[in-house]
Amino acid sequence: MLVNWDVLNKKEKVEEDRYIRAREAQVAAAKAAAAVADTKAAELAAKSEQLIEAKTASMNEVADLLAQSGDVVSEAGLANLADWKHA
Repeated sequence: MLVNWDVLNKKEKVEEDRYIRAREAQVAAAKAAAAVADTKAAELAAKSEQLIEAKTASMNEVADLLAQSGDVVSEAGLANLADWKHA
């Protein structure tokens, strides 16, 4: 049986190149997905920080109003009032 090694080597090279391109595409897709996830995480962190600041401001506002009238509410009560105000 006569085997043409050049033909076999070329076929092997084509298969290797196809595998490398597919793997590079997978890596690029994974990097893109990671970048999107990082961006979304940063957006969520910023949004969370804004919500916490708004809730804190509302709690301080309610506490100041209650202090003017001499009333006192627990921290949990202030948090509930702030949540209710932003709902």
